[in-house]
Amino acid sequence: MKKALFVILAGICVFTACKKNDEKPSSDKTEISTLDRMVGKWQFVSEIWYDNTAANDFHATTLGLPSSTMEFSKLGEAYFYLTSDVRSTSSYKVIDDSHFVVYAGGNSDTMQILTLTGDSFIYYNKKLGGSGYRECTITLKK
Repeated sequence: MKKALFVILAGICVFTACKKNDEKPSSDKTEISTLDRMVGKWQFVSEIWYDNTAANDFHATTLGLPSSTMEFSKLGEAYFYLTSDVRSTSSYKVIDDSHFVVYAGGNSDTMQILTLTGDSFIYYNKKLGGSGYRECTITLKK
């Protein structure tokens, strides 16, 4: 009788210990917006240009110095420091998770975000012209 009682109690313990957890997992992971991932100071790694026209094919790569940075503010301002003598400021607006527009000098360019992680930001632009196109890829890192 003692053995039967022990087996019953042991069975109850096993079944209650293996009880299925009906609670839904918490959704503590909040999606970080594209704007929030862009904001901050980035080291400028490179800019690759390719111009293709009927009269000319031109390719250029500009490498950043250790002090070359690009900074995006939460208020839509972008500050570019290639060297102490070469600086520019523009504004920008995030359109969706894979595009933003840069406004500078009365012009605007829509950029395609190729990579945007905590330590890598690569974006691309292709502009079609009358007799060709211009491509630009900018690589930044933290």
